[in-house]
Amino acid sequence: MIPTNRIQSQIHPYYPYRDTFAVNVLENYKFTELVGDEVKILFLGCVDLRNILKTVSAGNVEHFQFHLNCSSPLVLARNMLILKIITSQDFDTKNDEDVAFLWDVWYNMDWPEQTQHRFKLVLRDLLDNDLPLNITITNDSQSLENIRTVWLSWWLFVGLTTLESHSARKSLLEKINEERLNYIVEGWRQLHSKDINPQGIYSKSLIPEAVDNFAFHLDSKFKHLGDATRKKVHEEAMRFFSKGSCRLRNGNSNDAFVNPTMMLDPSTPHWNVAPKLSPFDSFLPLTEEELDMSEGEILIRSCQKILTTQIAGYRSRLETVKIVFHLEDPMKFFYSDTTNLTFDVIDCSSLSDTVGLLNLIVGSSKKLADTPEAIFLTESTNWQNLSISAVEYVEEALCSPLSMIPTLYGLKLANHIELGSSLPTFECFLLYSNKLCWRKASPFRNVVPSPSPEMSRWFQELAKKCFIVGEGWTDKFRNENPKKSCGMLCYTPLSFSYAVNSMIQRVGGDFLKDIEKLELPSIFRLTWRTFESWKNNEIVMKFSAVLKGSPFQNFLLKELIELRKPPVLRLMLIPKNEVVHCYDQSISEIRSQQRPWLKIPNAHVIENFEMDVQKTSDGNISKTVVSFLLVSNHGIENTHCAVLFELMTGVPIVNSGLVSAMRVTKYDHSFPWNSRVPTVLPHLSAVRMDVNSCNEDPYQYAVEIMIECVGNISGKNSYIILRRLFIEKR
Repeated sequence: MIPTNRIQSQIHPYYPYRDTFAVNVLENYKFTELVGDEVKILFLGCVDLRNILKTVSAGNVEHFQFHLNCSSPLVLARNMLILKIITSQDFDTKNDEDVAFLWDVWYNMDWPEQTQHRFKLVLRDLLDNDLPLNITITNDSQSLENIRTVWLSWWLFVGLTTLESHSARKSLLEKINEERLNYIVEGWRQLHSKDINPQGIYSKSLIPEAVDNFAFHLDSKFKHLGDATRKKVHEEAMRFFSKGSCRLRNGNSNDAFVNPTMMLDPSTPHWNVAPKLSPFDSFLPLTEEELDMSEGEILIRSCQKILTTQIAGYRSRLETVKIVFHLEDPMKFFYSDTTNLTFDVIDCSSLSDTVGLLNLIVGSSKKLADTPEAIFLTESTNWQNLSISAVEYVEEALCSPLSMIPTLYGLKLANHIELGSSLPTFECFLLYSNKLCWRKASPFRNVVPSPSPEMSRWFQELAKKCFIVGEGWTDKFRNENPKKSCGMLCYTPLSFSYAVNSMIQRVGGDFLKDIEKLELPSIFRLTWRTFESWKNNEIVMKFSAVLKGSPFQNFLLKELIELRKPPVLRLMLIPKNEVVHCYDQSISEIRSQQRPWLKIPNAHVIENFEMDVQKTSDGNISKTVVSFLLVSNHGIENTHCAVLFELMTGVPIVNSGLVSAMRVTKYDHSFPWNSRVPTVLPHLSAVRMDVNSCNEDPYQYAVEIMIECVGNISGKNSYIILRRLFIEKR
């Protein structure tokens, strides 16, 4: 059971390539004598291959074992196709045609006929199971079949468009470009808090302003250059945002074929690529040495030079590289207990903006190797929505002072963010991401933390973020894309349970009274009872309901989908006699920004649930299975129905029927964290020292120790000395 709330990911903007600067993930890795010949690196929620290319080309270790995880077969299909291209014996990084072909596939919305032809040849090899060198796919048969389905959809699309007339292909391209420009205008308006057009249709007069705005944010990275050079960069960026493609102007410009890998569904002209995304983002900032100013197209030439250099380095070390693909929800993979895999380096990219920094930090203890060299990398591009500095972002996201994070979460920051600056200047804020590097903190050996005001404050602040009633801080993000909350909308009761119990397992201590003092909202009591029973190895049952067809065809939810705002889903158990009233009230109360389910008596929130969406061969949803956990003695079999809501608006989406009509099975998975068994150290001398208490605050540890001397000393058999020490944090 994963802790994150269920946000419908298929409505997220599509990122076919990364939007932040590519890095060598071993840059902060400590190479010691204990490090073996092979380093295991996990890319959780991987987008593209840029970090892999940069890491391998840096050549820090003898052998690399990369693990690429993603829930989207489309993303993995693209990455495998690109690997097939760059590892081909015929590919030459010094050949302009080869580089232009790769650039078209990787970054452009459209391409010329020669790219179309070569793309078909690569697809044919992949469909014939001629896969890239040195790759493995976990759960081979099912995962590969899902990826092959994507390749087949591209093959069919390319075949159909090849047979069409030039005018038909041009018409399709114009429709897609119109969709793309509308999406760019929409993204620009959302970024600048402009009023959103409910119909999603925008005046063409807004397009130049939106395009110029995104180009301006891109060229702001080149303030160190002269005005003439910066003007060229701005014009080059304008051409990309206007057309959706960028290539050297001495190349073939007969661009009448659509790149299907840029489409979530090539059979429709619907465009979902993130509006601000450009091919240059992962290469910026460029150093003066990297700038190629010999001719025009400064950005393309400079970026292609970097890319080909890294590919050449990757190809030269191909025999030392192994890549394993994991087609699975990132959080399911991260919290899974079905594999004993641990990693020396874990890179989460900007996944923290989607699932929340808390859920990643807590889950890292399961997958990060228990060595001092191991590092855990997180990144946020939306951190400014929570704070004005990196320190405040971390403290807000983890509900804790920076100095107490090692105790509460078992990780410490390797980079000193407290020395950094606050917000960058406004004109470059779109391109600034907050990259954090974490290492495992030194464990408590013979000391158990005691309850303290700071611990109680952490419980309280964490509970506020995890037990969301629907009012308060969430209202700040009600009209925004959920990613703007930096993933904190994905904090749930299970996030709270995992965070607290992982801390107790790691350091020990009796914090039960602190937790019992928390005034949790009444609608979460059944959920909390369930998780406590699960933790205590009591019987917990899994309930499953089949929702026929698509549960997302509700009229009001359709408006959210058109605005590309992923619905944040909440499952509630509602008395059956209240369900009709809930639907009757929803339309009027939603328009007045109310949440009708807050007023339903005897309702229960089931925040943590699983959704298995099954699709037909043509991509339509055939059925959806919703599953959730309940304590065995819940007592609501014949009285309550399960209703799916959209959290931010209160829209009731679908009624899944009575709890008594659902399929019930025993849940056999064990709770991930058990209570720590205190280690009793032997006393080998006549002098015994014990720690009575250890109270921590943001600045120091207050430790009370007891020293007991056993033996005949000054006529006494034993005596006890109490001392209270204050240890300052550094």
